[in-house]
Amino acid sequence: MEADPEAAPGKVPTAVAVAVLLAGSVLVMDPGGWHPFGPSKWLAITVAASAAAAVSLRSGVDLHRPSLTGWLAFLAWTVITSFVALDPVSAWLGTPDRRLGVIGMTTLFASYVGGMGVSTGGGRRLVARVAAVATSLAGVSGLLEVIGRPMVELTTTTDRISSTLGSPAYLGAALCLLIPLSAGLALDGTESGPWRMTGAVGTVTGVLLLA
Repeated sequence: MEADPEAAPGKVPTAVAVAVLLAGSVLVMDPGGWHPFGPSKWLAITVAASAAAAVSLRSGVDLHRPSLTGWLAFLAWTVITSFVALDPVSAWLGTPDRRLGVIGMTTLFASYVGGMGVSTGGGRRLVARVAAVATSLAGVSGLLEVIGRPMVELTTTTDRISSTLGSPAYLGAALCLLIPLSAGLALDGTESGPWRMTGAVGTVTGVLLLA
């Protein structure tokens, strides 16, 4: 009897970890904290990405050799240059103005390893569903900003929407990744009606925010 690939050991936990990473990166915030978005969101991303990579490796993920080689070469160069940087601390930690350091790049690599572990139809379906939910909630938050009732009050010099990301640039980048997943879920004829509707809501609200 052939084993069911959907039930392979480690495959489901890997998809769950990646889904948590995706949801956390979009939705986690701490309005009552030192900063509504940065610290709490980066904590969620770092922990979830590390967990996703660990579970993926433990499940015996088959990493794509060319992209793996590229990643390792890039990380090696990032580490080498950090030792001769004018500001070594920032080279490792990054800076507040969207410049990632070695730790940030390593976190992205961990996300890559985790994502490669989502290799079953069921895992991809879970990630798409979470993406649709996250996009829908971010869409609601963004629309509240449009009508002047944001979930978090920010002092900013732009009238662009930042939603649950706290930054129009981050929001735009996230939506470019989330909208295709939401649209795919909405157009999936094998999905149930409620999930297809969730995908449609995520797609429409995501496109509105992106615009």
